[in-house]
Amino acid sequence: ITGNHNPRELAATITYSRKLSENLGVAVSGRYIHSNVTGGVALSNQQVTKAGNTASADIAVFYSMPMNIVGREAKWNFGANISNIGPKISYTDENTRDFIPTNLRLGTALTVEIDEYQKITWAADLNKLMVPTPPQVDANGTIINGTNPRDKTLLSGMFGSFSDAPDGFSEELKEFIWSTGLEYWYRDSFAARAGYFSESSDKGGRKYFSVGAGVRYSQFGLDVAYLLATDQANPLAETLRFTLSFDLGANKK
Repeated sequence: ITGNHNPRELAATITYSRKLSENLGVAVSGRYIHSNVTGGVALSNQQVTKAGNTASADIAVFYSMPMNIVGREAKWNFGANISNIGPKISYTDENTRDFIPTNLRLGTALTVEIDEYQKITWAADLNKLMVPTPPQVDANGTIINGTNPRDKTLLSGMFGSFSDAPDGFSEELKEFIWSTGLEYWYRDSFAARAGYFSESSDKGGRKYFSVGAGVRYSQFGLDVAYLLATDQANPLAETLRFTLSFDLGANKK
């Protein structure tokens, strides 16, 4: 036993969004991050850890395209978001800094109005961490293939993340995470959902199905999701998620 610690993290974000046209919108965010996951624990080299502090920004764009499918009203949406663009974070000294999880997400969703009471949406998205791929090292920790991520700057780490995998293009493809799902709404009051999330076994191995439901009444909403991992040893297996929402503008609508 090395001691007891309660890890805690805090992020405070301010976002500004604006519609550039009837179908196009953009948004930017600024964020302060405080991460205390070690609590002063001394490392093997007797170096004492500390809480990390940094800042980050997000950039997002959203486009919505109304259309008609077999005589039914429909809407095809596209979105892109780069989140957590920011300086490296340190838990020891300023010479030992690591990338925060800058992430690129591309998504699309097609919503079709079945009738005046019902609608169904199919959605899919693709995620890619824009951080350097860890190099291959030998038993002594010497790099034998790849480069040391700590030698890279923010921009070189972000844009180089698409071509720095030690095993080349095949490994780069494994770094993409994809997910898809269906959502059904009745009278904008009751929803049923199902989806699938997939991550390469060499890059985390999170693979699970999800089912869920949601209800809306007046200004309140409640959503529930249940995760069914393909591997029961996965820590996400049999996870329940609850979301309670409150819409300040519901009465005006």
